[in-house]
Amino acid sequence: MQSAVVERDTNVVVNRIVATASIALPPDGCYLVDITDLLCDIGWVYDPASNTFTDPNPPPPPPEPAPEEVTITPSDPQEPVV
Repeated sequence: MQSAVVERDTNVVVNRIVATASIALPPDGCYLVDITDLLCDIGWVYDPASNTFTDPNPPPPPPEPAPEEVTITPSDPQEPVV
């Protein structure tokens, strides 16, 4: 089983380990959360009420595409301008 080591005061994940969360002893000031079917990483914040992890620093959104270049050509010089 995979477990997250979560700091008790901040609910921040400080490590990921292979251990059974319900059996293994956590380090002082921490608790273990079973993450076998959950996505989390070091630095993420755990919400015990919803049993979810959130990334406090999600990746930035992709940049907006550059505007297309538009070339304006003058009218055909042989045509009269009306």
